Amino acid sequence: MTVEEESPPGTEVGRVSASDPDEDGTDNAAVGFAIVDGDDDGVFDIVQGGEAGEDLREGVIVVRGRLDREKAEEYLLTVGRTFKWKNIYIV
Repeated sequence: MTVEEESPPGTEVGRVSASDPDEDGTDNAAVGFAIVDGDDDGVFDIVQGGEAGEDLREGVIVVRGRLDREKAEEYLLTVGRTFKWKNIYIV
């Protein structure tokens, strides 16, 4: 995935998806995502289900802060799947 330097916040970088064998619509089937490594500068975020929330099994990686090539030429993000257990989301 690539993104231009100075891209404004909200710019889509890429998408991730996951599935769960539990019945759709149940708490056990809820799929979420988190950036667990590689974003020390806090310049990325994951929007659950995209801007319109159309697919809750998908996450959209977006720019959240200023991308500065002089500070970091590239980022290697590690994205984890979260799951809900007793109203706690665990990566």
